[in-house]
Amino acid sequence: MIIKKRTIPLQIPKLQALICRTPETHPKLPLVNGNLSIKKLRGFLQISSPYLASRLLHSMK
Repeated sequence: MIIKKRTIPLQIPKLQALICRTPETHPKLPLVNGNLSIKKLRGFLQISSPYLASRLLHSMK
């Protein structure tokens, strides 16, 4: 079995840098924050879905 090292998708650091450089009053900032949270969630679920599934099932008992 090939085991790969976990890596953060490149879009996540790019969005984080964009958020740091964007003024708080910019009209697109909520959209960028939403995209970042979606990307983080997708990356987390893809990386650790077996672990997450086992934790969810365990917490439901």
